[in-house]
Amino acid sequence: MRIKRYLAKTNKEALEKVKKELGNDAIILNTRKIKTGGFLGFFSKPWVEILAAVDQSAAANPAKNARLDEIEKKLYQIDNRISQYDKPTIQHNKDEIYKKLISNEVEKHIAESLIAQAESMPGDREESIKKVINSYLKYQSGFLPADKNICLFLGPTGVGKTTTLAKLAAIYSIKYKKSVGLITADTYRIAAVQQLKTYADIMGLPLEVVYSPQEMEKAVKKYNGKEIIMIDTAGKNMNKQENIMEINNLIAASGANEIFLVLSCVTRFSSIKNLLQSYNFIDDYKVIFTKLDETEKHGIIFNTCYISSHPLRYIATGQNVPDDIELFNPEKLIDSLLR
Repeated sequence: MRIKRYLAKTNKEALEKVKKELGNDAIILNTRKIKTGGFLGFFSKPWVEILAAVDQSAAANPAKNARLDEIEKKLYQIDNRISQYDKPTIQHNKDEIYKKLISNEVEKHIAESLIAQAESMPGDREESIKKVINSYLKYQSGFLPADKNICLFLGPTGVGKTTTLAKLAAIYSIKYKKSVGLITADTYRIAAVQQLKTYADIMGLPLEVVYSPQEMEKAVKKYNGKEIIMIDTAGKNMNKQENIMEINNLIAASGANEIFLVLSCVTRFSSIKNLLQSYNFIDDYKVIFTKLDETEKHGIIFNTCYISSHPLRYIATGQNVPDDIELFNPEKLIDSLLR
């Protein structure tokens, strides 16, 4: 009589080892689940241990073979039942993803829509949700595309327009060796002019202060030899018609070919929706989000992508000039939403 012990991850694998080595005449003496590996028995998965024997001198026994087949069939059934418990159900997976999205402040109706779309896709549920999220992310890679860029920055007071402008001005003038000229039309706040003047002095860049569309035209002409012109504006209530007219006049007078709407990650989504609505008089602009460092919940960025047709360009991650700004990275956002 030859007796041997076999270890495998599943009953099926263990029985295949028995058949391969001992043949169809083998008899199963004992079957049990044991734990191997892990730390002190923890974090380990159960393996199947089969104790089998064969009488090498006996002729083939049809009764034994039938018994083995019967045992094998039952073990397969048990193994299949166990494997069903080992794998999370689709419903469980779906609920976990939904909780992650909501906890990261993705709007409820948006999260439900994403889950519904992912359910109709084949394959892994989390990979499907990533694909669905990515399909709503509109963005532009690379920095400023044109040889001659006139960039105008818009947005409400307090979102960090001036600091954002200074960061990009420093990057282009110092890192990329571009000739840069600065203009501010934010003459409603003395502190705003002084802030940009301080940045301009540190970077050695010229600054023009303008009070009207006519002065804007002159300042842009003065910078005719510059590769990049960056224009700061005052934060105003765009629900007022006179403010819309003023911004339109500044855009026309400057000839801006890059318009950035600067928004804050700590703004409530209801306010973001109102802001996007109030700036719908501008056909073509890119979005910059600031103050990423002031929140761990990044759903506001995706919510904005979901409802807006305007692409994201930059994300400001802190107050340091010029370091704390980067091109929008969709993979980073997707990972943060599913943490």
